Amino acid sequence: MSPALRRCLVLSACAGMEMGWLFLLCRLVAGVVGLRTGEVAAAPTFPPPWVVLLLPVSLGICGLVRRWVGWKAARFVAWAAVGAALMLGLLSLGFNTALYVALPAYVVLWGAGLRLAFGGTARETAVREFQLGIVALVVVLAVSYLMDLELQHAAPTAAACLVLGLLGVAFANERGSMGTLGRGRWWGVLLLSVAAVGGVALLAVAVVTPGVLETLWQAVVWCGRKINTALAMIGNLIPDPTGGTGATPPAPGAPGAESEIPDGVLPGWLLRIVRTAFSIFVVVCTAAVVWLLSRRLFAFGRRATQGRGEVESLHGAFRLDLKRWARALANWLKGFFRRHHFGQTAATLSQGPPEIASVREMYRLLLRRAARKGIPRRGFETPCEYEATLAEAILATSLDGEHGALRRLTNAYIDARYGAVPPTPSELQELGVAWRRLEHHL
Repeated sequence: MSPALRRCLVLSACAGMEMGWLFLLCRLVAGVVGLRTGEVAAAPTFPPPWVVLLLPVSLGICGLVRRWVGWKAARFVAWAAVGAALMLGLLSLGFNTALYVALPAYVVLWGAGLRLAFGGTARETAVREFQLGIVALVVVLAVSYLMDLELQHAAPTAAACLVLGLLGVAFANERGSMGTLGRGRWWGVLLLSVAAVGGVALLAVAVVTPGVLETLWQAVVWCGRKINTALAMIGNLIPDPTGGTGATPPAPGAPGAESEIPDGVLPGWLLRIVRTAFSIFVVVCTAAVVWLLSRRLFAFGRRATQGRGEVESLHGAFRLDLKRWARALANWLKGFFRRHHFGQTAATLSQGPPEIASVREMYRLLLRRAARKGIPRRGFETPCEYEATLAEAILATSLDGEHGALRRLTNAYIDARYGAVPPTPSELQELGVAWRRLEHHL
């Protein structure tokens, strides 16, 4: 799949998802305005449902203008069109209750399309819009429930938003003709992330609207009853091996329940053994499933940090990855509590002398600027390897002075980061000159 087609599919899916939750948001705002003004019957009919079509129109117009006249001119033209539309609306409609709902809706929809048109890469756009859509849906549905406002077609619209968001993430992660299902294993991580988002949303709904949990529990109980009914029907199809109906089993608490064993029922001691064995079997199967999913998750993490190359399945790799992730989490928590309990002293001491902190901050700014240009430093790259990558990508047509400036900054960072050698004031001044030469290319 070509990058242009992939970006078009991602933008279409994201636009559809935004249209869904913005439609529900417009219905909610209209209902709230109707409650405040006493026009509850008229509020749900304004703004009209077709107003969400302004988002794809804005996306198409802003995309074409951006391609024809450039980035800055496109932003100016887009917001000038918004200002002109607002002035026409104020002059034609006049100030009334409907205007307070219509004009903000038009501005938000136009701005949403403009934001999609001027967004980042396809993957960044898909992930950002999916997260925003999940949060917006939870907030809109919770507020409508608390205010007793009935939103028409809320359930199918929310389901369509989730499906479109997942499709956008899937299109953004597609690589090659086989797609990532053939070699990326991204769908396992996607399912885990969706489960995590769903769990957080369920907790939020449980806090805000406890009635939803009761409805879900009733649905689970209903499904369990249907499963029991189906199993009973299957059991009735199996003929009795004795040829008779058998005795009626006694009640669980009745005397003689263990001694008098009816036909077709296992003895009590054997039944306990079977139950214990079945419990062990379920625990082992659950542990195996968790183990396999965890191995896939950690393998995906190694593959993401090491490019698209193959990752060998080494003995102990899962244990080492788990230990490394736990150590990283412990270090992050330690630094977090240090910063919040002891101020910035620990963070300042960890940087070393002010000269070393200046060099590291300069190199950190270089990494940030290069990442915005689409050339981030990967986790497995050393500073020297990243220097070659950055020089080939950005400084390919530059003079030797820029290459020397990049090499000087890289060597100074290596000395400050790994050798703890503070630079002299003259070297700091030379590094400042080198950074100003590189800044024009980033």
